[in-house]
Amino acid sequence: MATQAEAGAQVTGSKQRILPPLTRWESGYRRAVLLTDLVVIVICLRIGLVLTDGSLAGNLPGVLAGVTATVLFGSMFGCRVWERRVLGQGAEEFRRLGNAVVTAAVVLGLTALAMEVGYFRPWVFAILPATGLCLFTSRYVLRRVLHTRAAPATSACTRC
Repeated sequence: MATQAEAGAQVTGSKQRILPPLTRWESGYRRAVLLTDLVVIVICLRIGLVLTDGSLAGNLPGVLAGVTATVLFGSMFGCRVWERRVLGQGAEEFRRLGNAVVTAAVVLGLTALAMEVGYFRPWVFAILPATGLCLFTSRYVLRRVLHTRAAPATSACTRC
């Protein structure tokens, strides 16, 4: 059997960093954030498909939505927006999310410029920022729920 320290250990190069085990609220909050992010992105991109489908012909809008989703998820993964040490704590969570959305917009914009595809404009300048705004809002709401649930537990002891 592995000890608790071995179970939470992460090896990074030659250094070994020991992370404390996940608490109940951390694992639940992380699942809620992942699920909410996925749902928000799917809904926003679907709305983007509906809004752009009328002006574009063929399957191109679906391809653009898929490329946008792939770039956004890759950017979010690269910016480590789901890292457990920043979820639910401080402004770092929102800073990383903002960096991920901006990175995705820059990558999509540069890709469109390099490929000379003008159809990316609504995705880069409207749909992706709206998705980022919805992601910020959902994270804020999740954070408020988390803090509301934590408040009774911290104020339970009135003599302390």
